[in-house]
Amino acid sequence: MIDIKVNKKTNNKNQKKIQKLTIKTKKKIIEKEFYYRKKLFETCCFERKKIEILLNLVPKTGKILEVGCGYGFLSLLMLSKKRKIFATDIVKGISKKPLLKGIVFRKIDKEKFPFKTNNFDCLISTDVIEHINNESNFIKECLRVLKSDGKIILATPNIYRLSFWLKTFILKQPKFPNRVNFDPIFGSDQHLREYSKKKLVSVFKKNGWKNIKIFGYGFGLNNFCNLSNIIPQPFDFFSSYFIIQAKKINYI
Repeated sequence: MIDIKVNKKTNNKNQKKIQKLTIKTKKKIIEKEFYYRKKLFETCCFERKKIEILLNLVPKTGKILEVGCGYGFLSLLMLSKKRKIFATDIVKGISKKPLLKGIVFRKIDKEKFPFKTNNFDCLISTDVIEHINNESNFIKECLRVLKSDGKIILATPNIYRLSFWLKTFILKQPKFPNRVNFDPIFGSDQHLREYSKKKLVSVFKKNGWKNIKIFGYGFGLNNFCNLSNIIPQPFDFFSSYFIIQAKKINYI
């Protein structure tokens, strides 16, 4: 099942709060959150460089799918005359404003992504896999919807990033699930797990991917722009994020 596992008591309270929101209020929140992410891209060097690296990896033409699109800002940045952009998530957080008119959104509400097999040239997913209950099913679904020569681009936090060691030495080692945020539309935001470089590559290989490339990005010091770059080996062990690219093996 492609779902997000959360603490039941906390989640029930949060869901009640979300259900009480009127459609008008939800629309306002969605617009506010979208522009917050736009401002973050413009002002936060760490986020901007991460997104720029991801965009440079996306093919210039073809059908592109973003899985876990959130409020649609990355999907918007990918829009061009030569690309057709599709987006999906567990909740519709994409505004209907003309700004996002070119994006085809479909909600995930079943075990499979709401798209046909062998459909996309590229699939991109950022800050998603660490929230997913069934990681193998998620990766297999990514495999299924891509064309035979399609590729995946995925970004996820590195469990051994600098902040992990600081927390371990000063406080205690972080445990999972780990609640990191509460979103007014998407609800409780928890990391069920995080990945080392070795573990992430292993999960991809086990689920049928080939030509896997992985690199680290940033040291997690958001205000230090000169540290917000691709991190060379072996120093990527401490990087903030891993960005992985992989190609599809013929899906059966």
